Order: sequence, then structure tokens, then C-alpha cells
Amino acid sequence: MSEAMQHISETAQSSNTAGDSGDANQDAVAAYQSTGYRYFVLGALTLVYIFNFVDRQVVNILGQSIIDDLGLTDAQFGALSGIAFAAVYVTVGNTHRALGRRRGAA
Repeated sequence: MSEAMQHISETAQSSNTAGDSGDANQDAVAAYQSTGYRYFVLGALTLVYIFNFVDRQVVNILGQSIIDDLGLTDAQFGALSGIAFAAVYVTVGNTHRALGRRRGAA
């Protein structure tokens, strides 16, 4: 058993003070020890990374088409792909963070 799996197992056993939480912890340990589950998680995270990368690049890939279609100057397109993107990203990120903390998710 790897060191990380051993730590998870020890943590689950030490926190087995409540009736139902012990069962949940044992289920989590079993899931982490499953090779299929680890490959599923790895695949899901890889897919999320790919979508994230493509999402960030699509404005730059389609840049000339967007400029031509909307009649933007280079400065306007730069603001669209730089400052505007950062403002929306920060606003949405902070909103999600605040909602997560309010609901007890973080």
C-alpha cells in the first residue's frame, strides 16, 4: 500500500467515532484503492483541463474573424480578450467562492 493510501486509511480509522461517518470513510478508502476509480478521476480531470485550455484559446483562435465580424479595432479586441476577460473571471470566481463558503462547501 502506498504512503498516501496508508495515510487515508489511518485517517479514516482514527475518525471512526460516529456511526455513519466511519462507513463513509471506509467507502472512500475503498474507492481510492480501486485502480479503475483512480483512472476515472484522472480521465475526468484531464478532460476538464482540455476544456479549460480550449476555452481560454478560442477567442485568440477566432480573433481575426471576431474583429472582422464586429468591426473592432485592435485596441478594442485587446480589451475584450484581456481586461474584460479578467474582470468577468474575477467577478464570477469571487461570487462562486462566496456562495461556496455561505453554503459550507469550502
